[in-house]
Amino acid sequence: MDRKVLTVSIAAYNVEAYLEKTLSSLICSESIMKKIEVLVIDDGSIDNTPKIAQKYVNDYPDTFVLIRKENGGHGSTLNTSVVQARGKYFKMLDGDDWYETLEFEKLVLELENRDTDIILCPYERVYVQNGSVEEVNRHSIEMGKDYCVSELNDSLLEIIHAHEMTVKTELLQKHDFNVAERCAFTDDEYVFNAIMYAKTYVRLPYSVYRYQVGMEGQTVSETGRKKHWLDAKKVVVDMLSLLRSRKEEISVLFQKQYLYQFIKHTADFQCDNFYYADSVDLIEKELRDFINQMQKIDQDFVEFFRKESYSYRWMQWLFGLPEKLNGKKCLIWGAGKYGQNTYRILSERKVKIIGFVDNSSQLWGKTLENIYVIEPQTIKEKYTQETIIVAVKNHRDEIKE
Repeated sequence: MDRKVLTVSIAAYNVEAYLEKTLSSLICSESIMKKIEVLVIDDGSIDNTPKIAQKYVNDYPDTFVLIRKENGGHGSTLNTSVVQARGKYFKMLDGDDWYETLEFEKLVLELENRDTDIILCPYERVYVQNGSVEEVNRHSIEMGKDYCVSELNDSLLEIIHAHEMTVKTELLQKHDFNVAERCAFTDDEYVFNAIMYAKTYVRLPYSVYRYQVGMEGQTVSETGRKKHWLDAKKVVVDMLSLLRSRKEEISVLFQKQYLYQFIKHTADFQCDNFYYADSVDLIEKELRDFINQMQKIDQDFVEFFRKESYSYRWMQWLFGLPEKLNGKKCLIWGAGKYGQNTYRILSERKVKIIGFVDNSSQLWGKTLENIYVIEPQTIKEKYTQETIIVAVKNHRDEIKE
């Protein structure tokens, strides 16, 4: 089979409303089309997704390939496409997102003459509710310069997102790439498999990926996180197990530290997901089990996580509060999701919460969980004896002040 420059893997499950736009964004000049292959992995759709994909296969048979399979989740589409990929490089695309076509063409031309393991490009988040766009371009490595992993440090390389990454296909194939199936949040595991083996990195200026944010049903939406609230736990355990199997082979200190940080990033996300459990008892049980599972794999990582993870320390502190607050009246500063989840956990533990405090004037006087949201100034006037629980992620020091 002819070698292509780039394989694009499209995870397609019941995306008939979006797939035309997704696939059309990959229709380039004839010379570029010859250099790419697009694997549309139909993950057991029950709508017109495969019918739409087949139209592109018919029109561009040398570029588009439709692969139909039973439903197995996003990870299973990646597992399928990595095995099938003929491109020198590999890049993912969700079936409800799209590429900026002209930027994509530039990237393909650059890849033809590249041999770097991982290519990082900026991407855009497109917010569905208001149509606003945010460019994500976070790394500080010099544009266009190849870096060996031994040349990198924390100030140069942020946590890599799947949407910005293009990776050498060989890097995945020769190390028996496999990520969790029937499981959400496997984007992190996909990136982790790449950075585990990558030796060289480069940042390029082509803003290719357009990632839609705010659609109902997305795994990162509230509905999605309630449905998949334990899935990130499996992803963390898988990544930690992979690292344990190779940790002694990793000679570059930064690489080992970065891989730890990457797992911590996903573990923090799982700690936040615990809020979406049906009961507080279940949260406590699963949190303990999560830490125990990690500890069996890598005690050093658990100690690192306990020290570095604000999310974990917050959960531990939160579950220790009811005993300390026995009989006291409390206010929760923070009326957002974080504060409401804190209310839920503490109220189920019989802590007496008499109100929320929030900086947003739009919330003052309204009720949440059948208690009022008050303005901060009111604390000095009416609530000088109550205990205040700060339930926000940002501006904690200013609030304490």
